[in-house]
Amino acid sequence: MLRRFIMTAAVGAVVSLVAGVAQAELITFKFSGVIDSVADPAGIYENRIQNGSPYAATFVFDSATPDGLPTDSQRGFYRALSSTIVVGLVTFTGTDDDDGLGITDDPSWDWLALGCRATSSPDIGFASLEATFIDRTATVFSSDALPLPSTAPPLNAFQQVLFKGVSWANGSKFAGMITTFEVTPEPGTLWLLLLGVALARRRA
Repeated sequence: MLRRFIMTAAVGAVVSLVAGVAQAELITFKFSGVIDSVADPAGIYENRIQNGSPYAATFVFDSATPDGLPTDSQRGFYRALSSTIVVGLVTFTGTDDDDGLGITDDPSWDWLALGCRATSSPDIGFASLEATFIDRTATVFSSDALPLPSTAPPLNAFQQVLFKGVSWANGSKFAGMITTFEVTPEPGTLWLLLLGVALARRRA
């Protein structure tokens, strides 16, 4: 009886944790493309980043992240939990509190930006990287809230998109087309695993 009571309490606790996670969902923004412009006078990229290099970016957010510009009804900023961008043979990892998403819902245009200040591996120094998405019809967004998987617009809703990176040390830079863009939920796999274990033990 005591064992059953303990297991029931454990299941209840895990269910409560799962419910909490469901309310604060992790959201992943992903975009990718191909580099089509490189300016590297000092040669720091050493052909690791060159014209034709593919790139892929991942930014992770908590859906409950507060707006960093709460008094501005047309502009919002949301800090990312993590950001990683692989460009050619170089991996950039965001390191700054200013890494995140900016959004503008303006009567004249709508704008979305994902950016980070990043370290690099192999080490070619710090860099600032940013992807911008512009809708000149001002119809993509209806507020400055963090876009969710159910409300995020498709890539073809924007008339102008661009990804670029600039190295801090010497101004070497690159830019490229954005060919894919998606916003997806991240399942709370850890809590689901804990719930499964608790339920299995309860049946045993």
